[in-house]
Amino acid sequence: MNQLRIGFLGCGGIQRKHLSGLLRRSDAEAVAFADTDPTRIDWLLGEQKATGLQAGKYVSMEDLYAHSGLDAVVIATPHTLHDEQIARALEAGLHVLVEKPMVTTVAGARRMMELAEASKKHVLVAYNSPYSPEFRYLREAIRDERFGRLQMVSGYISQGWKRFVAGSWREDVSLSGGGFAYDSGAHPLNSVCWAIDRLPTRVLAWLEHKGRPVEVEASILAKFGEDVTASVTLSGDSDSGYGSFMVFCFERGRIEIDGWNGQWVRVWDERGPVKYPVVAGEPFQPIDHLIEVIRGEAEPLTGPRNGLVHSKLMEMIYASAESGLAVEADQAEGLEPT
Repeated sequence: MNQLRIGFLGCGGIQRKHLSGLLRRSDAEAVAFADTDPTRIDWLLGEQKATGLQAGKYVSMEDLYAHSGLDAVVIATPHTLHDEQIARALEAGLHVLVEKPMVTTVAGARRMMELAEASKKHVLVAYNSPYSPEFRYLREAIRDERFGRLQMVSGYISQGWKRFVAGSWREDVSLSGGGFAYDSGAHPLNSVCWAIDRLPTRVLAWLEHKGRPVEVEASILAKFGEDVTASVTLSGDSDSGYGSFMVFCFERGRIEIDGWNGQWVRVWDERGPVKYPVVAGEPFQPIDHLIEVIRGEAEPLTGPRNGLVHSKLMEMIYASAESGLAVEADQAEGLEPT
C-alpha cells in the first residue's frame, strides 16, 4: 500500500507529539506544513531534528490543502478556527486529526457530523483518554456494566495555567472559545464525555476569572442521560504542579483513574480491591490511530459525535455560569435533544 501523505496545520508545541510519532513510521510521511508564522515551521522541524525533511511550507490553509497528493491533515490551531479548517479539509477530500476541542459550538459540531458523513472522510479528535488502555478499560466497564450501572463521577485537575498562558491567544476568547475549561481543563471534561458517551441533560457551573479575560477556575455539576451525575473541579491557578484524579462509582464497585491521560488505574468490586485488573493493550498516539483508521485497520475511537457531546457540555457550562442557574439541555439555544 502506498505511503500516506500527511500535512500539518499550525506548528506549535503540541505538533511535536504528532510529528515525532509520524517520523517513526515507514508507511506515512509528513509532506507539508502551514503556519501563519513561517518561523514556527522551522522551529518544529528543528525540534524533531527533521530540518532536512523535503516538505512544502505554507502560510495559509488554502495552500496547504492544495498540496499535491495530500491524504490527511493534523490541525493544531486556536480553538475557534477549527470549524472552518475542518470543513475546508473535508471539502478538499482529506481525513482530519484535530486537537481538542473539535469545535466550540453545538452548531459547528452538527455541521462536522454532516460534512464527515457526506465526504466519507474521518474526523478524529486528539483527546488523551481514547489512547490510554486504562480509559478504554473504564469505558468498557461502563458499557458492559461489569460493576453494575455507573452512578456518579467526581474529579479534579490542577495546574499553574494562569501564569504560563498570560498574554497568549488562550486569553483571547475570540480564538480560544473560553479559558481553562476549554484548554487544559478540557482533559478531565473530555475524559468524562468520552467514557460516558451520553449527552449532558443538566448543568450547574461557576467560573472564576481572577482578573483575567477568561475563566481560570471552574466548578461544574453535570448530569448525563437520566441517571449519571458528575462533579468536576478545574483549578488553573495552582503552582504546585500538575495534579489529576477521577473516580467512577458503580453499583458494585468503583474505578479510580488519572483523569488527564489515564496513566494509572485502581479498581474495586463488591469484595474489595481488584489487585490485578486486566487492562489489555498498550498506549498509542493519535497519529498512529489516524493512519490505522485510514488504512481500515482500526475502527475510530473518536469522531464528530464526541465533539458534539463536548460542545453541548461546554455551551451549557457557559450558559449556567452566565445566568447563575442550572441549565437544562432544552433551555439553551442549539441544545435541543438528539
